[in-house]
Order: sequence, then C-alpha cells, then structure tokens
Amino acid sequence: MNKACLFFKISDITRHYPRNYKKYPDITVEKNYVYKEGYGKYTAADLFYKPGLPSYPVLVNVHGGGFVKGDKVHRKALCCEFAREGYFVYNVNYRLAPQYAFPAGVEDVVDALDKLPELAEKFPLDLSTVVLTGDSAGAFYSAAGVLSSTSEAYRRAANVRTPKVVPTAYMGFCGAYRLEDLLFMKTPLNVSYDIADALFHGKFHGNTDTIKSQPHFAATNLVSYVDERFPKTFLLYSKSDTFCGGQGELLSEKLRNSGVQTEEFIARGKKDGHCFHLFPFHKTTPAVMERAKAFLRSLRSV
Repeated sequence: MNKACLFFKISDITRHYPRNYKKYPDITVEKNYVYKEGYGKYTAADLFYKPGLPSYPVLVNVHGGGFVKGDKVHRKALCCEFAREGYFVYNVNYRLAPQYAFPAGVEDVVDALDKLPELAEKFPLDLSTVVLTGDSAGAFYSAAGVLSSTSEAYRRAANVRTPKVVPTAYMGFCGAYRLEDLLFMKTPLNVSYDIADALFHGKFHGNTDTIKSQPHFAATNLVSYVDERFPKTFLLYSKSDTFCGGQGELLSEKLRNSGVQTEEFIARGKKDGHCFHLFPFHKTTPAVMERAKAFLRSLRSV
C-alpha cells in the first residue's frame, strides 16, 4: 500500500471519534445523496439542515485526507455546527488518488455544484449565497471549485468546465494552495512523495522536473490563478502546521494584493497543529468556530 494511503487511513480511524463525539439532535441528516452516477461512494454527499426554516443559504463542504483518503463521514460534527447557523450543508465526497488521478477531485466539486439546482427543487435553497469550504486537501479542492467559476485560465489548466452555480464565498481551513511546496518537501517515510505518485499515477521518487511535466500539474498551483474575481474569503492557518505550514499565508497575500475581502484566523499556539479545529475540545477551536460562524452570518445579512 502507498505509505500516504496507510498514514491517512490510520489518521481517519484514530481521529474519527474525538472529532465527532458530540450529538446534534436538532439537525436532520440525509445520507448518500448521489450527485454523479458511476463512482459509488466517491460521488455521494450527506445533507445537513435545521428543519423548518423558510430558506437556506448553502455551504458545500469538502473533506481533507491528503488527497488519498478521507470521507464525508469524518466531518459530521463540523457540518452540524454549520447547519446550526441556518445553512444547508452539502457535505461531499470526491474521487481519491491513486484510484483516480488529478484533476478528478476538481471535476467532482464542479459536478457537485451543478446538482444544487436539482436539490433546490426539494429544499428551499437560496442559491444567491453558496459558500465553498474545506480543510487541508478539501480546502484545495474547494478553492479549485471557486477558481473553476472565476478563471478561464484555471479551467484550461485543469480541463474543467464552468460550474452552473457560482460560489459567492470561500472558507479555507489549514489548506494546501500551492502543491509543489508540499509534494517536494522531505517528510517522514517520504509521505509527500507518495502523494505525488498517487495524484499523477507515477513513480517519481521526488523528481521535481518529471512531476512538473505531468498533464494538469499547473492546475495544482491555485495561488497563481487567484485575482479580484475570487469571492469574499475566510482563512484559518496555523504557525504550528507541519503539513500545510506557509500555505495560508501564500493565499492570504495573493487575495489581499488582488483586493479580495479576506478575514483570517492565525493560530499561534504550539499545539495548534494541522486541522486542530476539527477537535471540539481543543483550546483554540471555540475561537476559530466563532469567527467562522460570524463570517457565515455576515454573508446572510448582505
């Protein structure tokens, strides 16, 4: 087994309960809505909402997992928290490497967005407010979904179409936004090299020139496609993040230089590691979640 797959599989198993032990009896969950046929669980989504509201702004959540593992089920508690804010939370899976090469995950996020008008026939969705969000690899794919709606150059690089529904805001949590910084760095057991091998279906052994020559590699540098058309953004990044450290700063600088309204939560604690916000009991998590929820409330008041 690819070492990256093993590493992130163990992470999913050991961290699921600590991230999802809280109960949310006030939130309705509908599981396994299929947004694209032919790929089984990879293109299914879970729906979270507070019953009885006259209308729902939409939040599309994309899970992390190092591009090779992860599942929507591991973000249940996070989605319930956002549903309590009155959002209809559309928690999507996507095709994972190495079974599916890049940019399959980008294509899936676009397809998930395209299904929102169909969902709006069943639920009173307000498609004038659609937030794309995710953590780690999910932050990458959700940001790529935004760029698919704002940048023709990105669509060409990733070979994707314009989504039918345009995201109006973005939230990135401990995200990856320029993959070459991650794929070429030294990590224990060379996990980063294994992610590159999985994403591009090769055995590159960290050979940067060979990886960069792969089709669609340019589409892994999201920062280079960001401009003033990128929507209002909330970013969480941590100074103690050993996996995606420095990535949030890259995106933040590009957004601000492009004149995009951007809010940040910069975690500075020594224990504020990668995606710490998924643990409800973590010391810094309540402050992060309150800022994120305030951001969501501000979108509803526009």
